[in-house]
Amino acid sequence: MRNKEYKEIMKLVEEGNSEAIFELALRNYYGDRMEKNYDEAFKLFEEAAKKENIDSKYMVALCYYNGLGIEQNYEKALEIFNNLIKENDNENSKYMLGYSLYHGLGIQKNHIKAFEIFKELSDKGDMDARYYVGEMKYLGLGTNLDYKEAFEIFNSIFDEYREAKEKLAFMYYDGNYVKKDYKKAFDYFSELANDGNDIYGTDNYMLAIMYYNGYGAKKDLEKSFEHMLKAAEREDDEAQFWTGYKYIQGEGTKQNDEEAEKWLIKAVKKNNAMAQWLLGVLYCEGKKNGVNVKENIEYGKELIKKSAEQGYEKAINELKYMK
Repeated sequence: MRNKEYKEIMKLVEEGNSEAIFELALRNYYGDRMEKNYDEAFKLFEEAAKKENIDSKYMVALCYYNGLGIEQNYEKALEIFNNLIKENDNENSKYMLGYSLYHGLGIQKNHIKAFEIFKELSDKGDMDARYYVGEMKYLGLGTNLDYKEAFEIFNSIFDEYREAKEKLAFMYYDGNYVKKDYKKAFDYFSELANDGNDIYGTDNYMLAIMYYNGYGAKKDLEKSFEHMLKAAEREDDEAQFWTGYKYIQGEGTKQNDEEAEKWLIKAVKKNNAMAQWLLGVLYCEGKKNGVNVKENIEYGKELIKKSAEQGYEKAINELKYMK
């Protein structure tokens, strides 16, 4: 069905062929040989599902889960996933149930049950499930902490699964199970930071830290700032704090108080305790310390208090000094 021409597919769709309807839905969903159209895809998946097409039932649930073509509804999606598991032992639905239990999406978190599901699917060759088995061993969630097994799992799939390579990079960086190897960690983080998929800025953030400290590469403050900024642009709140801090200090970049305040504000909006403390101090002091920000003592004190409530030691000490 995948190789059939559009006209052939449409003829079969008009005849009510569920496989053809499913194929047309997939093409709309992925933008395969046509413009992507989630609304049309969902309608077609529903139509095929009513004809008892199992794959379409799963895709209807997935659309509900991700809010594609229909309003997001985790509970409705999980209802369909559970029915597919009960009636068809559907492995894709099992994976989604495990994923939901792991992250607490539409259902209460249950790491033990999530691990059981991922382990079952991993033993059957599911690579996504195998990654989660490794992650849960790495974190000790739902199972015993086991760096050795986690390393073996990540090492077996890192060529195909970027998150596994990222976990290996952290293991080499931290020296968990393996001997600490900054050069190998640096190489992995570099590869990941440049693959176009560093969505959350994690890999750029780690490169910034490593360039700053000279771990695995020659110390380079400009490159450190470059990668920290990239991580900040990807909404990493710690990177946003450090970007603001570096703009204040002129560290690896030209000093720029306006940019500093901008990035600190972004981090504060994410409830970052370090940013709350620093921006609070800056607002309390105004231009007294040579930083060009407008004095706002009351708001500054409020930010420092919020930081202290999160247990940030510098903010706690600042409050004592302010009293």
